[in-house]
Amino acid sequence: MKLAPSLLANGTRPESESGVLYPVCADVNRWPFARNLFSAIVCVHVAAQELLDLFRDALVKDGVLYIETFGNQGRNYLDLPKAGQLQNSLAGHFRTLIYRERKAGPIGYDAVCATYVGQKF
Repeated sequence: MKLAPSLLANGTRPESESGVLYPVCADVNRWPFARNLFSAIVCVHVAAQELLDLFRDALVKDGVLYIETFGNQGRNYLDLPKAGQLQNSLAGHFRTLIYRERKAGPIGYDAVCATYVGQKF
């Protein structure tokens, strides 16, 4: 796909009509994206807490952020957010549209599996 390299090279959004989807997969450990580049970011099954500022910067005003943490398998609850942490971390920059969380880990451990949809303001 020729779109991804050109997006990364010049840091501009492609000219398109609303509704056109340009999927771009990237190694999130080396964030290559410019500010105000995307109208939506989908982050599924990644420990996203340390990426939230990057997501916020890369989204345009009114852009949508979808985050779904990984499930509660084995000891991965150690990398899941605490109850309310994901929503609270985004509260100053996003309007929450959907937020769900369910308890993860052993009794007494404050971890949750979470789904978040928010719109940047």
